[in-house]
Amino acid sequence: MKNGQVPTRSILLALFLLLVSSCQSVGPVVKKVENRDSNGNLYCTGQRLFKKANADSVDIGIWKYYYPSTVQRCEIEYDSTGSRIRDSYYDEIGRLSSNSSIDGETEIESEYFGEGKLKTLVVTQSHEEDENTTTHMTLKQFHSNGKLWREVNLNEENDGSLTVWDTTGNQILKLKYVNGMEQQ
Repeated sequence: MKNGQVPTRSILLALFLLLVSSCQSVGPVVKKVENRDSNGNLYCTGQRLFKKANADSVDIGIWKYYYPSTVQRCEIEYDSTGSRIRDSYYDEIGRLSSNSSIDGETEIESEYFGEGKLKTLVVTQSHEEDENTTTHMTLKQFHSNGKLWREVNLNEENDGSLTVWDTTGNQILKLKYVNGMEQQ
C-alpha cells in the first residue's frame, strides 16, 4: 500500500456497512405537522404517526385547527390507532360551542349557548353481549336560564320517555313510548 491510498478492503467494508444500514427497516415514526393556508395563516398543528417510511399514516394525539384570525376553531384528540376520542369546537371569538367524547361504549355530546351555558347533552351507551348490541340514549335540553327543558330516554326499539319542563322548572308533560308509539 502506497502513501495516500485507501486500502481496497476498507472501501469494501465501508460500502458494505452503508448498504446494510440503508436496508434496515424503519419502524414507526412520529412527525409534528403544521399546516398553513394560502395566505400563510396557521391552519392546524398536530402529530402524525407514519407506520413505515413514506407509507400509511394516522393522526395521533391532539390536533388544533384555527380560524384565519388565529382563534382556535377546534381541537380533536386521536388515540394511538388514529381513532377520534374527543373533540371540541369553538366560535369565532373562542367560546366553546360543542364537544364530544368517546370512552369505550359511551359517547357524550354537548352543545352550549353563546354565553357558555349547557344547551344540549346527549349520552349514548352501547353494550355488546353475545353478538347482540343494545343501545340507550338520553337527551337533555336546557332553557337559556340553565333549567332543564326536555329529557328523552330511548332504547333501540324506541321504548322510553319524554319529559318537558317550563322555564321555572315545573314539569308540564310526561309521555311514555313503546316501539315509538305514545302510551297512555
